[in-house]
Amino acid sequence: MNRKFFALLLTGFLIVTTFSYWSSVQAQTQVKPQQSITPKFISSQQLKLEGDGKPFIPPGLERTAKPE
Repeated sequence: MNRKFFALLLTGFLIVTTFSYWSSVQAQTQVKPQQSITPKFISSQQLKLEGDGKPFIPPGLERTAKPE
């Protein structure tokens, strides 16, 4: 009885270990990641934005005396 118990315990442990290893291997992705494309730099002269260079402040906006 004692040998059968240890044999069943060892067999169960091996089955659980094998299944755990197999499931972790199956969970890994098989697809290669795509390479990211680096965006090209665009200078501010190329954008041709219109404006007078002053920041836009909406009318009626309150200003704080102590900005952080």
